[in-house]
Amino acid sequence: MQSRETYEAALKAARASGDRRNETLALSGLGATEHWIGSHTEGRAHTNASVSLSRSLRDPLLITLSLIWAHATRGGKYDGRPPVAELEEALQLARRLGDLWCEAHAHNGLGDLFTEMGRTTDASSHYELALEGFRILKDRWLMAWTLQGLCRAHLLESSAERACTSIRESIRLFSELGDRTNTIAMLGWLGRALLLSGNQNDAATILGAFLSLETTTIDGTVHSEPNTEFSLACKMARTKAPAAWISGEAMTYDQIVARVTGSKGSTAGSGGISRASG
Repeated sequence: MQSRETYEAALKAARASGDRRNETLALSGLGATEHWIGSHTEGRAHTNASVSLSRSLRDPLLITLSLIWAHATRGGKYDGRPPVAELEEALQLARRLGDLWCEAHAHNGLGDLFTEMGRTTDASSHYELALEGFRILKDRWLMAWTLQGLCRAHLLESSAERACTSIRESIRLFSELGDRTNTIAMLGWLGRALLLSGNQNDAATILGAFLSLETTTIDGTVHSEPNTEFSLACKMARTKAPAAWISGEAMTYDQIVARVTGSKGSTAGSGGISRASG
C-alpha cells in the first residue's frame, strides 16, 4: 500500500535526522493506515508510540493530533477500556488551542465511540457538534463521514426517518466529491434505514443497486458476493420485494445516485426514492 510505504519512509527520515516532531506525525499516520488495512496490532503500537513521544515533547498540538489519530480514526472500535478520557483530553486541548479541525474531529471520534457503547444520545450530540465544525471549515469529506455516524446512531434509536435524512446527505456529498467507493458504501446504510422504516420496495431497489455495484468493478468484471455487514439486509430485501431488487440491480451508478439525491437528469424514474415515514 502506497500510503503505508510513504509513512514508513517519512518515519525513517525523521528518525535519521533526529526530527522528533515529524517522527510523532509519521507514527500517527502509519498507525492509522495500519488500522485501516486491518493490521491492528501494528497500528496500536505505532499510535501509542506517537502519543508517548508527543507527551515527552510537551507539545499541546502534537498531543492533540496524536490522541485523535490514535482514538478518533477507528470508527469507535477499541480494545479493553473505551478511550473516552483520551478523546475528551484531545477535545479540551483543541479548544484551548483554538483549533477547530481538531475540535470537530475529536467530537466525531467521541460520536463513534459512544455509538459503539450504545450511548446514542451522547453520540448524536457529539456528531452534531462535529458537523457544525466541519461545515464552518467546508470539509465536505469529513461532513459526509459525520453524517454516516449520525445515521448509525439514529438506526440504533430506531429513528428511521432521521437516519435516512443523514445518510442521503452523506451520499450527496461523497458523490459530489467523486468518491465512488464511499458513495456505494453509503447506499447500504440507506437501504438498511429504509428497511427499518418499512419501505420494502425502496429498500430493495437501493440494496439491489448497492450489491450489484459492490460486486462489479469499474471495467465490468463481476466478483463474488462480499462478506458485508449488509448481507442480512440484502437477503431480507431481495426476499420481500424481488421485482424492486431486480430493478435496482439493473441500475448504473449514475442512475441510482441521481434517484437517491434527486439530481436532475435521473433516468431511474420520476420522483426518486420516497422518504422514510419513520
